Amino acid sequence: LLSQMLDYPTDADLTWDSKVYFIRTNRLAVKWGIPELQLRNPGMDFYVKMGFSGSCDMQLIDTPESARQLVYMIIGATAGTEQEKRMVGGEEAYTSEYIRKLFKDVITTRLSDMMANIILENGINILDIETKKNIISELIRKDMNQIFAEYGMEVPPMHFNVTNIRLQDSEEVRKW
Repeated sequence: LLSQMLDYPTDADLTWDSKVYFIRTNRLAVKWGIPELQLRNPGMDFYVKMGFSGSCDMQLIDTPESARQLVYMIIGATAGTEQEKRMVGGEEAYTSEYIRKLFKDVITTRLSDMMANIILENGINILDIETKKNIISELIRKDMNQIFAEYGMEVPPMHFNVTNIRLQDSEEVRKW
């Protein structure tokens, strides 16, 4: 009798599964690196191989919709794929390590294209690039925030940092 009473409001065929996702709202630190890019020095006719690395702190955008966007983009982007997730009580849990790796991939993919454009458009001499790390970091942060906004995330000012720029030694660099 009790079973029939509980089935009556939903007709037992209208039930559905649901999942609850808990999102930590503290900042997510992501370290990134590009081992080697070949870039042209503006105003000079030679190419230099360079490596870049750094870090950024990401956080949810302070809007009611941002958590929903993050879940939709992460779950939707990984549905049906093998991924780094652990089982907690028999349910999927997307770890901060998995999210960190996802954003690291987003950053390095975009940076490979951006770095050449930043150097050429801003006329940054590759031989003086070490002194321009703060300017480069801010230009990258602004561009990355457009991409991260799709995920409901942002990088606050001064939280995207190019910390290491490595020039590969070559004959052309030594001449200058």
